Amino acid sequence: MSTRKLTIGIYTHDDYDGVRYLIDSIRLNDPDILSDIEFSIIDNCPGTPNSEAIIEYLKTAVKNVAFSYNAFGRYSNHIWRFEAVELAKTPYVVVVESKLQFAPGALKALINFFDAGLDNGLIITGPRIKDDFSGVLTHFRYAWDGQFYGIAEKDERADTQTEAFEIEGLLPGLFAVRKDSFFKIPKGPFAGNGIYGEDVVLSLTNFVVKNKRALCLPALKWSCRMVKTSGSAIPDSVLNRFHNYSTAFLLLDAKDKLTELKSQFANSISEERMSEIISKCKLSLNFKE
Repeated sequence: MSTRKLTIGIYTHDDYDGVRYLIDSIRLNDPDILSDIEFSIIDNCPGTPNSEAIIEYLKTAVKNVAFSYNAFGRYSNHIWRFEAVELAKTPYVVVVESKLQFAPGALKALINFFDAGLDNGLIITGPRIKDDFSGVLTHFRYAWDGQFYGIAEKDERADTQTEAFEIEGLLPGLFAVRKDSFFKIPKGPFAGNGIYGEDVVLSLTNFVVKNKRALCLPALKWSCRMVKTSGSAIPDSVLNRFHNYSTAFLLLDAKDKLTELKSQFANSISEERMSEIISKCKLSLNFKE
């Protein structure tokens, strides 16, 4: 185990700019925590000019903080960001996509929160700052918004208290966890080129297993670049999105949600095809009826 406290796992797909400016912003805004952190780059699109630029940047510019670069081949799947937890040598891990940046002091607040033992082994997140800086969003309320499961909302406690509070679902992009309490999520059953079905599992596992929801720490503020202007993006296939949500609901043993899922996708996928996908998901999970 490292003598440092926090691994910042940066999951990236063909995005030099994001990795560069995320790391630079932490080095500029929070120099007092550099001895307590290390960066772990999880690259699922190696061999591109962006990846080569990331490697060159790490080797030549990142002199005052520990880092590792980890290539995982061309896996168009968000599930691979969880490798940051598996690879971490520190007791605490925060996993972020390369399109994020932290508010000054946010990571220091997270380290202090873990040091104080206030996480209780749960998944931690923080408020996402809106693009126009008019406020924040804190969580997903799990309800259907077309073919997407989750509606971004704000809990007003983010403005009125400093203590962490329970939320229903994590906004995609960031989560933090104590390494030795992470509930491992299987990678194999999730399809590539799909939406964040595994985040549903991540958000609700603690609630199902420990009767506790994820926690939102008000001081852990972050912003998110929603538009990517260079490099390839992870595409979103309707069939794979259905596959990943099916996998998530099967892992959570939420049969009622499978019924809702089929209703939401009825105009896009035939009943026969949906049943076939669900059967394949059950097989891959060795699911027992």
